[in-house]
Amino acid sequence: MNIKTLLLAAFAFTFSLQASAQYASTLEDGNTWLGRFYGWGISDYSFVVNGDSMTNNTFYKKIYGSYDLTTAPVFAALLREEVETGRVYRYDGEGGEELIYDYSLEAGETTTITAAMGMEYDVTIDSVEIITVDGMPRKKLIFDDAGRYAFWVEGVGSIYGILDPALAYLSDYDPVLFCFYSDNVLTWTSYPNSFQCQDVLSVENNNTQYSIEAWPNPFTDNINISLMGNFNKASVSITSLMGKLIRQERINAGIKQLNFENLESGIYLLTVTNSDGIKTTKRVVKL
Repeated sequence: MNIKTLLLAAFAFTFSLQASAQYASTLEDGNTWLGRFYGWGISDYSFVVNGDSMTNNTFYKKIYGSYDLTTAPVFAALLREEVETGRVYRYDGEGGEELIYDYSLEAGETTTITAAMGMEYDVTIDSVEIITVDGMPRKKLIFDDAGRYAFWVEGVGSIYGILDPALAYLSDYDPVLFCFYSDNVLTWTSYPNSFQCQDVLSVENNNTQYSIEAWPNPFTDNINISLMGNFNKASVSITSLMGKLIRQERINAGIKQLNFENLESGIYLLTVTNSDGIKTTKRVVKL
């Protein structure tokens, strides 16, 4: 073996070690996800990795969740991660496993995962970006989720949260991940770095005197908004998941149609604030 071949082999080995060292594990004890469910009412959620479980001679990490941020977390799932392959599995409760993430995928590749509510769904990665999370490069895998813009971030999970890798064909169920913490440090957020979860979480959203409907959702150019309750002299705003204000205007109770034909495709938050300062928010998707 000549010197050139030895140098190439050494370089390849070193690169392999660096690549494996950069993989960020999703299931470290203390990892915490904070977000909000839209659709079937509105409620805030948190999930945390806390401890191990030996099930069917296999080690899993235990996930606990709180679905309103006011009650103690309860057991939610058993997850297992293969660092070598970049895959995350969920115990199905019957002795088997379900694939929920595969961070090894590249653009154009497809795999079958178990999406929200136990549905099998084929994910095809449209593109892969390298982003910086906690000072380290990580993969961001972007895909079309039955008409929704969606993505996974290596070591974080999906834009919906850790337990919902995709929504597939569900409607009226719209979880959004706002913040991810590692070792009690804000590591990733769908908002600017200055964003704090408490600024938008735990806001009173469950007042039954007020409601908002938006259709069609997803929409192409026009979206209809129906308001019920004391929404006179209210304002409606649409913001990106990064917190950027796209549009804001006055609106009264009833039905109003808004045109967003020049808006880029993506996920947005539609918020109506009445004259008493009560906010009602719904997630909408622009195709």
